Amino acid sequence: MKKRRKVFFILILPLIAIATYFVLVKSELTKLQEIIIQGASPTTEDRIRNKIQILIGNSIWHLDLDVTAHLIETDPWIKTVDLRRQLPKTLTISVVERRPVAVLGNGLGQFKYVDEYSFIIDKANSQEIGEYPVLMGKEFFDKKDLRAKALELIADLPQEGLVSKADLGDLRYSSEHGFQMTLSKTGILIDLGKENIPLHIDRVRRVVQYLDQHQVNAMHIDSDYQKKVLVKVRKGR
Repeated sequence: MKKRRKVFFILILPLIAIATYFVLVKSELTKLQEIIIQGASPTTEDRIRNKIQILIGNSIWHLDLDVTAHLIETDPWIKTVDLRRQLPKTLTISVVERRPVAVLGNGLGQFKYVDEYSFIIDKANSQEIGEYPVLMGKEFFDKKDLRAKALELIADLPQEGLVSKADLGDLRYSSEHGFQMTLSKTGILIDLGKENIPLHIDRVRRVVQYLDQHQVNAMHIDSDYQKKVLVKVRKGR
């Protein structure tokens, strides 16, 4: 009798395994029917859904999460992504989007967002360009380390006041003058040089404050000197 029972269990185990496989993998009960996306803006969510809509109807167990994550990460706005199966029919996608902190301009009318890590994200909305500091010039597109230095320079500026983020028109770079900023309120062009930028900005701020108090109409400030700052005044002051 024991031998018959043993033979019976040996015969029945494969049937149980096959039945379990069909219930878990082939059954309608485990086919993906819902995708939940967390942390994405409405436009980013739409792009993600367009990429992965084809997954609907497949077995949740057949989903390759690594491949799906990589597909989502091809979107330039996606910084990180995490995927989790939620039995029986749901896939949850949690994303962290990149946050623009500035806009790059190539001088030819093309603008792109850049994040705090100097990553060039995507084409900038023309209606939003004025909301961000502008890094103008091809050099910022080509050299990530230069972008990083420019973003660090901007981050050190106060939010408001003279020579601030709010007063920054654009920031440029040239091999001759180093960093150059234009103030949006007065149009003054300021040479900051390549080294000791915080020191030069401090000098410039004091000069701009003096010019503002005495209503001097300056057009150019060159702070790229060791012990002095040169100011070029517009005719008629």
